[in-house]
Amino acid sequence: MVNVEQYDGYSVQRMGREREPLVVIDDFFADPSLLVNDASKKTFSASPNGYPGLRANAPSQYLLEKGELLSKILALVFGYTRRADLMECNYSLVTTHPEHLHPVQRMPHYDGCDEYRIALLHYLCGPEKGGTSHYRHVSTGFETVRTHRRDRYLEALNAEEKQDGPPPASYFDGTHPRFETIARTEAKFNRVIMYRGTMIHSGDIPKDFSFAENAIDGRLTVNSLFVQG
Repeated sequence: MVNVEQYDGYSVQRMGREREPLVVIDDFFADPSLLVNDASKKTFSASPNGYPGLRANAPSQYLLEKGELLSKILALVFGYTRRADLMECNYSLVTTHPEHLHPVQRMPHYDGCDEYRIALLHYLCGPEKGGTSHYRHVSTGFETVRTHRRDRYLEALNAEEKQDGPPPASYFDGTHPRFETIARTEAKFNRVIMYRGTMIHSGDIPKDFSFAENAIDGRLTVNSLFVQG
């Protein structure tokens, strides 16, 4: 049974065996159309960090509207005891067709080993564009990858690829036997989710996805990253 805790303005789902938190905030920004309009005027470029698409700078000051709530969540849910620093805030569009994906983009990933590295994903698109799923790596049982697990996890991935070959040229859909789904969150316009970057996760890209390269028709999100100062 899924364990969901309801609070004023947000909910927390405890995922998998490790019970890591997934925060959901609906109706996050007062006027999300302002962000869509802003993104539609931006010049997007290829992401240098492995994201399968295009990115452009987003106006991080919009997060201040929910600054008090975000500070409370970072402290109470994710254990921040010092200030929160915003490391990045970018509009993102998934535009890479499956046949052009690098092998590492075809499988779930984690963002880093720091447990205080918190991802904030703001959907500016609807459920038809696909949400986000979190996974457990079957052979190790890991749902998070922190420093003490990193070498073992990477060794296991390398061994599996040597044995089975690279993953097929497609976006991960949760059916590969190396991983099992522990949580799936549907995209919803103006929904925010927050989770530790140590968690193994992947975007859910539908089979009939259009790969539109504009903010109006594409899978537009704002991807932000907090670290503890």
